[in-house]
Amino acid sequence: MLYKFILVFVADANKTGVAQETLQNAIRKGSKVMTEQEARQILGVTEETAWEDVLKKYDTLFERNSTNGSFYLQSKVHRAKECLEAAYRDKGQTTPS
Repeated sequence: MLYKFILVFVADANKTGVAQETLQNAIRKGSKVMTEQEARQILGVTEETAWEDVLKKYDTLFERNSTNGSFYLQSKVHRAKECLEAAYRDKGQTTPS
């Protein structure tokens, strides 16, 4: 059913840029891929934040949610770190393992 909806929407998406943007957002949300912007919001960092500082924020939030928080939030923090790790790697910045 969702696939059929997407096919119909794709046919109409070529008419306007807004429709294409909506389609891209729907596909991204459907695939549940975290965006770099969402990852930065979760960890509370900016594009200028050094990788070491990202790791510090990650460690703090991950530990806080492992003891007193929820598994859901802990997994969001982990996914955010993974997303930013890929982004930093793509930009040629070092990301120690």
